[in-house]
Amino acid sequence: MAGTNGKGSVVTKLAKVFELSGYRTGLYISPHISTFRERIQVNGKLIEQEFVADCLEDLFALSEKFHLDLTYFDYVTLMAFQHFKQAKVDIVSLETGLGGRLDATNIVDPLVSVITSIGLDHVDSLGPTIHHIANEKAGIIKQNRPVILGPCLPEEVFEIKAKQMQAPLFTLKADQYTVRDFNNENIRIAREALRVITEKYPEFNKINDKAIEEGMKAAQPCRLEYVDTSNSDDKRIKNKTIVLDVAHNQPAIEKCMLTLMQKHQGKKLRVIFGSSGHKDTYGCLQVLKDYASKIHIVQAQHSRAKNIQELLEQVEQVKAELIEEKGKEAFEDVINDGDITSTIDDALFKVKEDEVIVILGSFYIMAEVRQYLKYNDDIDPVF
Repeated sequence: MAGTNGKGSVVTKLAKVFELSGYRTGLYISPHISTFRERIQVNGKLIEQEFVADCLEDLFALSEKFHLDLTYFDYVTLMAFQHFKQAKVDIVSLETGLGGRLDATNIVDPLVSVITSIGLDHVDSLGPTIHHIANEKAGIIKQNRPVILGPCLPEEVFEIKAKQMQAPLFTLKADQYTVRDFNNENIRIAREALRVITEKYPEFNKINDKAIEEGMKAAQPCRLEYVDTSNSDDKRIKNKTIVLDVAHNQPAIEKCMLTLMQKHQGKKLRVIFGSSGHKDTYGCLQVLKDYASKIHIVQAQHSRAKNIQELLEQVEQVKAELIEEKGKEAFEDVINDGDITSTIDDALFKVKEDEVIVILGSFYIMAEVRQYLKYNDDIDPVF
């Protein structure tokens, strides 16, 4: 499963359908929110910490013995495959890490290849244009294996690759809901993948309508996730509308904002935003300026987080450009305390009845955010 956005959600839905249909199911996703163990699961159970430690010791020894130059993601992928083998899974729902063609996961021979969407992200690694990125994603297409394409990508790139590989191609077309709603798009892709799998592979004849309906409800944390504030014992949080989303590139933020504007018509969006250092935050802010009335800028504790000062400078640049071009102000208010805990404190103190608090951006900020909001997550130490 490859794609700029949506691939994690689609593999999660597929894994839940297989599990509910009685198949022992592995799930491999990245990155994680709170604990590394989220990345490797069997029937919803996170990989055991002891297995991680023992497996890494073995992999480090092999790497040293054979002088292998392995990356972090290489080690994690090898560990996942070893775990799935030991767990004797029937099927694995597998998400690529970066790109596809050169990704560590691309050694598998899949039942189907799925590409969810294409957007400008990771341009330093995948290339500067949509065409370059699409070519990298198309690298997961395998000989004679069916390919499912999402509705928002350059079809011609994949048509050429599929023809070369004699791979049957199934393309979803955009509809009025897909434009605004990532979840609707992800559900359509997952359903099409299941349709193709059940038609082509009779060994998966246990998949049933009930499992599909329930599986489509499966979601990863921080994907348009509404915080349950109704029973909070914190008066500042109780009955506030707070949404968490890991949208961290332009197309993802655009769809997130459109969805929220549609669901909360007449309300303003108070955004708390943080990013990782290598992301196009200027481009993200260009989108946010059209939707966010107020913006709080934060920096995660992670070493790869975007520096708060650099982010603030980009906010001021976006504001200045908009005034010069259209004589309009962007963001009614900019708050740049930086610290996630004190920033949420500030947002909760200032939020009005006609506002929704939207916390979005990097995966790196979400563990701290969820900890503040009293989620019962396992938390890995920050390095």
